[in-house]
Amino acid sequence: MRAFAFCLGFNTAEMIDGSLQNFDSTTTDKEQRFLIKTLINPSFPGTKREDLCDVASRWGWWGPVDIQNKGVMENWNYCIHELAHMRKGDYLICHDPDVRWQQRGWLTAAIEILESDENCVFVCAARPFYDEKWLIDSHGREVHSLPSGVRYATFKQLVAWSTGIWKGDWLAMRPRDFAAAHPLYGYVEHRDVELMNEHKKTWRSLVDFYDFHTGSDPIYCEWKTACAQFKTSEPYEVWLKRRP
Repeated sequence: MRAFAFCLGFNTAEMIDGSLQNFDSTTTDKEQRFLIKTLINPSFPGTKREDLCDVASRWGWWGPVDIQNKGVMENWNYCIHELAHMRKGDYLICHDPDVRWQQRGWLTAAIEILESDENCVFVCAARPFYDEKWLIDSHGREVHSLPSGVRYATFKQLVAWSTGIWKGDWLAMRPRDFAAAHPLYGYVEHRDVELMNEHKKTWRSLVDFYDFHTGSDPIYCEWKTACAQFKTSEPYEVWLKRRP
């Protein structure tokens, strides 16, 4: 088994450093032995490559691997198809610069959930709002347990995902033009689930392992929000120059 962890370092060096530190502190020595960890450098404005070299070295990650920034999904395509060459038995972990896992054991739990069902191809972190009554009622959240005691949730309606772990063979077959619908930032869950439904696949969430998203560069967050709300279609670097 191979588990590829990638951090798309499109953020400040301080945020990325905190993210890799968090990954190190919430994974076990046993888990570290099958992990291949790579820091990607898509050239975030103002972040120096030499600082990313220091961050990668400090936490035992390969890189930084310099790439041309083509937007979140196409950057992930590069990791999946050009760097990892995903295959059956592999896993891919999306570890964003602003992610902070709150408990150890999340990786082993997620892999156990994926291995328990051949049709489950993605397991995401728990998020605090998943526990709120309005979401449980409106999205049909149900909690289940594996024989080991690991708990997972299913939903009758799609919820916004956070970071997570994917099966490699699923990512390998996912069309590369998948990125075209959301070339810049996020909100690809709907297309993912459509594709899962076509192939009779599914996803689940962890129940007892949460990630929180810490504050990021406020101007970068402004751009991400604008992208998510379809108020801009400009890459960050272009948008930044035009921002009042």
